Amino acid sequence: MSKIVVEPPVVDRLERIENGETLKENEDDWQDNKIRKQARRDELLLSICGFSLYVIIEALIQNGAKYQSAAVVIGLLSLLLTVPKFLYNVCLEKIMAEMTEIVFGALLVINWTIGVVLLTFNGGIFFLPGTGYFSTWFCLILSGYYASVSLEEWITRIKGKMGAPVWAVIFGLNVAVMTQAIIAHRNDELKKRAHYAIAASTISLLSLATMKYLRGSENKENFFWSTVWLYILWASVVLTTTMTDPFVRTLDIGGGVEVQQPVANGFFATLGSFVACMIYVYKAHRLVKGRDAGYTRTLWLSFLFTTSFFVLVQSVRECKAESGCRNQQFLAVGTVISFLSCFISGMSVWFSLPNQEEDNYILRYIRVETYEIAIGMLLSFLWTAGAIALTFPERSLFHETSTGYFSIWGSFILSAIYLNHVLPDKYQASMIFQGAVHRLVRNKQPAVSNNYGMLISLVGMAVQVAASLGSCLVASDCGTDDFFVYIVAVVSVIILFFLLAYTPKQLGHNALLLILLFILIWYVSVAVITLKGPFVAAVGNGFYAGWAVLFGGVYTLRNYTLQLGNMDDPIMLCGCCCQKREESKADLSS
Repeated sequence: MSKIVVEPPVVDRLERIENGETLKENEDDWQDNKIRKQARRDELLLSICGFSLYVIIEALIQNGAKYQSAAVVIGLLSLLLTVPKFLYNVCLEKIMAEMTEIVFGALLVINWTIGVVLLTFNGGIFFLPGTGYFSTWFCLILSGYYASVSLEEWITRIKGKMGAPVWAVIFGLNVAVMTQAIIAHRNDELKKRAHYAIAASTISLLSLATMKYLRGSENKENFFWSTVWLYILWASVVLTTTMTDPFVRTLDIGGGVEVQQPVANGFFATLGSFVACMIYVYKAHRLVKGRDAGYTRTLWLSFLFTTSFFVLVQSVRECKAESGCRNQQFLAVGTVISFLSCFISGMSVWFSLPNQEEDNYILRYIRVETYEIAIGMLLSFLWTAGAIALTFPERSLFHETSTGYFSIWGSFILSAIYLNHVLPDKYQASMIFQGAVHRLVRNKQPAVSNNYGMLISLVGMAVQVAASLGSCLVASDCGTDDFFVYIVAVVSVIILFFLLAYTPKQLGHNALLLILLFILIWYVSVAVITLKGPFVAAVGNGFYAGWAVLFGGVYTLRNYTLQLGNMDDPIMLCGCCCQKREESKADLSS
């Protein structure tokens, strides 16, 4: 297929020229935007390839499972679509016509929509949460995002410039919740709660349909409060459907012992809708208030109040249950920590409202900055202690996959984000950590602030090693799988040490090679650890920590690409046939 040169819209060019930009600056910026869009497509294609391999591998492992052949066929079809397209984009540096890209994205979405319906609903091969289940859903989400990149101009025109991908994610997850609720509705015992999930999903879909008009209105406050309404709606759905029926089943495993198992699609789609609504509120808040630091910190505290309330509700519910008292020591700790967090974050939000600061007696005696730092440190300490005390012991209710488990880790993340916001720049976690490593190797270059992906990976590895050590101590026997976790962690820490010890400009292409090696190691490690052992079941810290480390590596790669500026695309370093991005720029300009 021949190379396509796309001209920038005439109207857009005229408007930007009227704003003082020269024609050359306008055209150069447009070509740079096309290069960035193509780079995003390459990244998405590579991610879909990786998750498709996960789907195929787990399908081959589960012999005789329902729709096993369908899972293999869907995964292979995805590879047949994405691998040639990726090689065409990267090695030949050619750009397809927009309509061809739209059709290609639609094929990916259709393929993985069929995959999600067949494989994850109603007893399919990936009905229970695991690597295959999450990989199937990730492929659908990434395929949808790929299609949205191709439809970017159309989405901007129809739904507004801000929030189209988040809008699409919320819409898709709402449909999944409604579908699972309709399936649960067949059971007479679950009809009442299934009715609420169906009604909430319907209201949410109708609200999403009207948001594009609110986004385009002159009063952006209406749009912001509509996202808040959506957030509150899904918080109520989380409280009513993910702590009990219809999206959590009680199973009798014998000996009078009952365990709670989430219904994967309903449970994770509901939590995913809540998180997506949280992101939507944040984006709408940025649209209305801009980058105002005070309002942003208040928003993080509001989110923290909600997740703390989830932990409090589940702790109280289980303590009142007949079988909950056997874990009362953990429930008591969860109740105290979540109550304190709700009280502190709630009062801080209240005093931060307009006309309320004068009623805050504490602020009469200390500075606002000191007060916020103290609150941030206290909340971070509470949820660090809570995550360690409540999610690691196997006897704890919050050790297994549940709303409380994810809410504890969500509260930990939100409290860390809030503390990082209120601290001065030089005392932020990324600056302090990398500054310490720089002093260790006597590197006089200043530390960079956007290395949060490496911190995520380090925390994830620490959690996974701790979970593996805990299982070894309980069983009094460490197997080969556990030693594999330790070896991978040691190698990964060495790689991250070099990335932290030197700045991106100092390492140059070596930085990209190290990050790509790190991602490759953890891509293979997640497959081994979650498909072979020791964390096969999607339960507890060991399973989810591996995914967090992999995400941190990908996030680091994106940040380093931005810091290195006009250097080669990181994917280009993997193949000798690949040309440089600068050559692509020259071709596009011609």
